[in-house]
Amino acid sequence: MEEFLLTIVGGGAVGLATAREFSRHIPPEKILVLERHTHLGQEQSGRSSEVVHSGLYDEGLKLKLCLRGNSLLRSFCHDYQVPLKMEGKLVVAKDKEEDKILEQLLHKATQNNVPEIIKIDDSKKINELEPNIKAYSALFSETTGVIDSMAYLQALLQQTENNGVYVLLGTNVTDIKPKQDGFTITLQQRDETYDIQTKAVINAAGLSADELARNINQNNLFETVPVKGLYAVAKNKGPLQIKRSVYPLPWSFEQEGRTFYDLGVHLTPTVAGNEIRIGPAVKVASSKKDYQHDISLNFFYERIVGYFPNIRREDLREGHVGILAEERNTHDFIIEPDKNFNNCIHLIGIESPGLTASLAIGEYIWNNCNPLI
Repeated sequence: MEEFLLTIVGGGAVGLATAREFSRHIPPEKILVLERHTHLGQEQSGRSSEVVHSGLYDEGLKLKLCLRGNSLLRSFCHDYQVPLKMEGKLVVAKDKEEDKILEQLLHKATQNNVPEIIKIDDSKKINELEPNIKAYSALFSETTGVIDSMAYLQALLQQTENNGVYVLLGTNVTDIKPKQDGFTITLQQRDETYDIQTKAVINAAGLSADELARNINQNNLFETVPVKGLYAVAKNKGPLQIKRSVYPLPWSFEQEGRTFYDLGVHLTPTVAGNEIRIGPAVKVASSKKDYQHDISLNFFYERIVGYFPNIRREDLREGHVGILAEERNTHDFIIEPDKNFNNCIHLIGIESPGLTASLAIGEYIWNNCNPLI
């Protein structure tokens, strides 16, 4: 039976970034990353808006790790030639009433030490930045950008494997049994089933992290709510051309006894610059595998035409669908040891801004809740 010091379950951005961090401190050949899909980016890491967030909306651990992660991610992209555009973001208000909410956002950002946020009260100055956007006022976040998330995942994989870490794709965890000196993990690859031994586990399983936590310790009460984000797409040219992300005001809604916070249906140009992602339209998914695009294009049109007046219904086509892993009982990240097994760390509710925070999450685990100590 093969033995490892650390096994990370989940090979998304967070799992790979955490493996990379630990490989700088312990023998990398003693680290194993397990990813159930045969290709990277099949869940949250590859199905987002690809926005590098500034921390404008966040609180608690999300805020701390987003701010730190933003800086680390920009450095990583520079060092490893990952496509990244830091053109900033506009959050727009349509009238005086919405402008009051912008002021509240600005006040919160200032209190939280979110860098380089300014308010623009002149619509002409807004149009100097984005001629095709209609707004009464706006916040401009200079430290927001757009990343090629698949290129980022590939760079993380390459760096992690180059360091000597073992990464197994297409590998399902079917069972984890706590032992006195660690864990026995049962793995399945196609028709082959076998066990490995590991001293410590980091549960970075994303949408399945709550299920894995209960497998390890049936007393864990984490519950992931799968929240579906649906997108439309338009060509980024002519009267629709934008240079940077444009967001309406955030809002909230109640569903299934929980409050959900939504950043609104926004516009995000791809890193390549040829298309605009429009979304997400947010709803609770019927399951963790509910990737059906079941919202009409007219919904997207109605949400954006107020601040993007040149858009026509016929300019839109269906885009991708992603599912976020939100924890039912909190809106913050949960990164903590298992209550019975200190050598297991659970990462629960690692949704947005998880991509931005990914490198910081690995750093945080090493420094604050290291399962090997």
